[in-house]
Amino acid sequence: HGRPTPREFPDADVVIYDGRCIFCQGQVKNLQWLDGKNRLAFISLHDPWVAEQFQYTCFEDTHG
Repeated sequence: HGRPTPREFPDADVVIYDGRCIFCQGQVKNLQWLDGKNRLAFISLHDPWVAEQFQYTCFEDTHG
């Protein structure tokens, strides 16, 4: 069972998390379970969608 994404649920509130962080992934799983009605959509800050929507540049992209 995948996480609901902003692409699938454009009207949902978006939770941006570090998809490379095990702790963050666990917390997203908990939030998804608590939500249960797809009021929240989840996306990793490393997904290109985040940069497109929020003009966000990953620190590693500019300093790595």
